Amino acid sequence: WKTKMTALGVAFRDDLQARVVAAHHLPDGRARNAALRELVDDAIDAGQLMEPGKGFIASDFGSAIHLLTEAIDRGEVDVLALPASVKEHAAGYLATIEGHGLEVVHSETTVYHHNVEVMGRRFGYAATLDRIVRFTRSDITDAWWDALDLGRGCFDVDIKNSKSIDPKVAMQLASHVNAEGIFDADTGQHLPLPDDLRRDVGFALQLTKGGAKLIPVELDTAWPAFAGALAVQSFSK
Repeated sequence: WKTKMTALGVAFRDDLQARVVAAHHLPDGRARNAALRELVDDAIDAGQLMEPGKGFIASDFGSAIHLLTEAIDRGEVDVLALPASVKEHAAGYLATIEGHGLEVVHSETTVYHHNVEVMGRRFGYAATLDRIVRFTRSDITDAWWDALDLGRGCFDVDIKNSKSIDPKVAMQLASHVNAEGIFDADTGQHLPLPDDLRRDVGFALQLTKGGAKLIPVELDTAWPAFAGALAVQSFSK
């Protein structure tokens, strides 16, 4: 019965399929096994409640796509061997990174700021950015970048699997590029952000079954908006 329910849950839920693939590529064996055990429980629950045509839960699917793209960055994934539910997203990510001449400098990294000053008061925050990438030159990529007229340097990229990009993504990107530094959880070290990290523009990388799209996001006005929102949130607590 458990095997049947697990099979039903995974077969009909795109998010569970994506999470299985992502869990399989976790580098730590203990974490991988724990994730797979949790998935079996979730799949059993889903199998019992299965309704034909019910869509995936976007937040779960999005988390799985983030884990999967990390594994792609590490060179651990054969994109052609992935199940159909995630193959287009994975292929789109890989094609965008390679096709636009992007080198991944930081991936799923914690950034922080202790002293954001708003009207004489100081506030702090921590956040996790998806990618910091650096443009690498080639005859093909130069033409694409020059057409955007964005110059060069490192850029913050936020990965989205939604069909539309929320305007608040600009505030999210601004909080990353204006952070005080990076915290490396593996080593406990505090590291500086890249010297050439652009604070005036970032990108949303939209990954959907219809393809991938790298969308420039202007950040000049987003940082003051984020700082104001941070202050309001702190006052409301």
